[in-house]
Parts: sequence; C-alpha cells; structure tokens
Amino acid sequence: MTERSGARDARGASPEPLTPEPDDGGLEEMIGDASDIETPAEETPPPTGSESAMPEPEPDVGPTS
Repeated sequence: MTERSGARDARGASPEPLTPEPDDGGLEEMIGDASDIETPAEETPPPTGSESAMPEPEPDVGPTS
C-alpha cells in the first residue's frame, strides 16, 4: 500500500514554532505610541447658531385637527 502524499507532512515539523514566543512589542514599535500619532485638525469648525445640524421645525407642519 502506498502512502498518501502530504499525510506525513501534516504532522511533520512546522516552519513556525508551536510554542508562543515572548512579546517583544514588535507592532507597538513599528506603529509607535498613541502620543506619536498626529491627530488631524477638524476640517470644519463645529456648527454654531443657524448652522446647527438640527433643522428648525417648520411652524406650519403639525397635527391636523
């Protein structure tokens, strides 16, 4: 009987270690701390007065009697 190809490879040595490696902070070192990230300025100032996001209610719209 012939062996199926790949049957032994599935249980064989893996190129990656099975034990977890200690965290060396690789991702944090690449990205940097949160203080290193520049926060972009707001493109538009916050709405004030008549520029509010909530529309004014129309006086003629309401429940009909």
